[in-house]
Amino acid sequence: MICSASLSLLSLAFTLGHADTVPVPFAERVRVAVAARWAVDTADLQLQWTAIAHAEEIAADTPFHLTGRGDDGWLVVVAEPAHLAPRAMRVRAGVSRDIPVAAHALRTGQQIALKDMTTRRDIIWSAGAAAANTSAVGWEARHDLAEGAPLIGNAVIAPRVITAGQMVVFYWSSHGVRVERLAVASAPARLGETVQAQAGGTKLTGRATGPGTAQMKENNP
Repeated sequence: MICSASLSLLSLAFTLGHADTVPVPFAERVRVAVAARWAVDTADLQLQWTAIAHAEEIAADTPFHLTGRGDDGWLVVVAEPAHLAPRAMRVRAGVSRDIPVAAHALRTGQQIALKDMTTRRDIIWSAGAAAANTSAVGWEARHDLAEGAPLIGNAVIAPRVITAGQMVVFYWSSHGVRVERLAVASAPARLGETVQAQAGGTKLTGRATGPGTAQMKENNP
């Protein structure tokens, strides 16, 4: 097991010695591993490797493991050549997807309609690429956006689907059994946000799943 301090030192290896890139067969194995971790098709995954030192020490079948969360696509590949110290390499992974983009300039808080967006094939450099929105219709612009701006990530915010004082249908389902309970929302909530409500003397908590609906947490009475 390599400690975080060792990884920090290893990640600097690409700045030392002769700069080169990893062998194609090894890079393909890494691509398959990243695609599996991110749950995306390997055909849609692209890798950008940093130059590394002593690439000749890495063979096609060299064992390796991945570290890092994939924020902005960056990961560390730790290769373990036989009889040699581990080699750490930084790689950036991105997923090719059709993403929604602004068809024209949008104002802060503007709710996006179909006429306000179009799509463009682009690379999403993030571990969350598989969960990125494919449509922004109904969402709101978080800030002013120029024409062509991607309508994903922090550029948009989910719409409010519950208002304070609204009657909300809380539901829970398992193995074909569905339980529902009505409650009054204590505060507004956007799609995916936590909803708190009162059903008589009972407090319910759930996740907003649509207009006036919430999925109940299992620990609710």
